[in-house]
Amino acid sequence: MPEVDIQRLLGPETREIFMQFPLPLVLVNDSGPNQFNDRFTRFFDHHCLDTPALRDILDTPGQGWRPISLPARDGSKTELYAQAVVVAHGRMLVLGEPVAVMHDAELDQLRKRVSALEKVSATDYLTGAWNRTHLVRVAAAEMARSIRFRQPLSALLIDIDHFKNINDTHGHQAGDEVLREVVNVIQHKIRSADLLFRWGGEEFVVLAVSTGYRDAEILAEHLRARIAAHKFAGVGALTISVGVAEHSGDETADQWFKRFDAALFAAKGMRADDAATLARTLVWADLRGTASHGVSRIPRYMEMIAAGELDTQARVSIEEKGPSLLLMRASRAAGPISMTAMAEA
Repeated sequence: MPEVDIQRLLGPETREIFMQFPLPLVLVNDSGPNQFNDRFTRFFDHHCLDTPALRDILDTPGQGWRPISLPARDGSKTELYAQAVVVAHGRMLVLGEPVAVMHDAELDQLRKRVSALEKVSATDYLTGAWNRTHLVRVAAAEMARSIRFRQPLSALLIDIDHFKNINDTHGHQAGDEVLREVVNVIQHKIRSADLLFRWGGEEFVVLAVSTGYRDAEILAEHLRARIAAHKFAGVGALTISVGVAEHSGDETADQWFKRFDAALFAAKGMRADDAATLARTLVWADLRGTASHGVSRIPRYMEMIAAGELDTQARVSIEEKGPSLLLMRASRAAGPISMTAMAEA
């Protein structure tokens, strides 16, 4: 099979790991031909993927090791363990040792090796940040956690200003080094709970858990200042632009991604080396502690008061109405929310 297929699934640095892995492996590509490593081809016919047992495992990845019976190339039946894990653009099937000789210690070692391979598939090989495919998976989990535990969730989209000029002036190797150094600076500034992903090219995403848009905006300013103060070897000073958006609780990941992309575009429109927050979102405030769409908006309500986004009359009206759900719109550019604005919402 051509090398490019494996590279597109897992990244160029994993081809040798995949082909020489001591267990039979198959990359089941959702949009192209499947890839089989040397050990799988040696012991099994490729058509065995069509057996009901393997189809069931491939349809339910992430379930751990499961015993199955497979026909070997010599016509015999082989009792062994198998599992499927999700990778970029598809799933990876891993066949273990025969059931009769598989022990707990061996299973544990295999779990560690499969886990390491999963990590490689989720990592951007150039910078060491998580890759965009992993962002999609993590964002879905964090969005669900945010709603379940009524915690805010924000994202920062970071773009290195005038990065093309760096490549044109200093060469692509210098550009690659700048990307790695930017990742290093950001990693040392964000919290251990926050995650950094390479969005593509010179753009990166920070997923800030339990963080509202105002705290995310503060983080964006800190990152912008830290990058501006850093001296990049052979290149000098650089700047970044940052777009910030808090997940609204009732939007899809794609809708959320489009909002922080629009926020970055707005930051770029202001000037390079700036940050913009598109905080505009529907807000439901319920003073009893429950809320529409499963998201408590009391923290947002209190945050809006502290930030001066509610005028005195609107605040008194909310407190007098008690548990009723109020539909309001908050916008960084709109100024304090008045009774008129509430009536129009």
